[in-house]
Amino acid sequence: MTPEQIVDGAIEHGAIQDRQELLQLVMLLIERKVDSVIEVGTYRGGTLHAWCQIAKGMIVSIDYGDVPRSDFLTWHDPALLWTPKMYSQDPSLPGLLEKLNPGGYDFLFIDGGHSKEDAERDYRNLSPLVKKGGVIAFHDTTLIPICPDEAYNVRTFWNEIKQGREYLELDSGVNMGIGVLID
Repeated sequence: MTPEQIVDGAIEHGAIQDRQELLQLVMLLIERKVDSVIEVGTYRGGTLHAWCQIAKGMIVSIDYGDVPRSDFLTWHDPALLWTPKMYSQDPSLPGLLEKLNPGGYDFLFIDGGHSKEDAERDYRNLSPLVKKGGVIAFHDTTLIPICPDEAYNVRTFWNEIKQGREYLELDSGVNMGIGVLID
């Protein structure tokens, strides 16, 4: 399956990321041979569908909302796919994820709560599970809130965390953006 087909499938399954930004991310993950994934924010499962086409190892997609979890089991080996209904900042989550995949994860995608605080807590809670040389990506790193007190503010945390690190900014100019850290 080509990167374009993977992205088209993700969009068909509900991904709301910008197509060009998601395509760049998918190409990076294929190039880096990502095999295990933690995703925060399943929503409709669009990006989860993409990760299931790329990775063959353990995939975890966390969301507290009501998402069509049973649909996902046809996308990947059910023994290697976990889609819990829980908060990504649950203190028990890192221990559970470590037991599921003791060697760590290749990729962490943070697209859950969109406040600075949520992005930071997800990062602090889950980034220790990413292998050295792994990839951590945040969605909505260029999203500009409509009003100053709006909760969408991943951009502020992204601008802090990328300092002094190897990073990529995937931004097609549509006011979403994906920020990528290479650990």
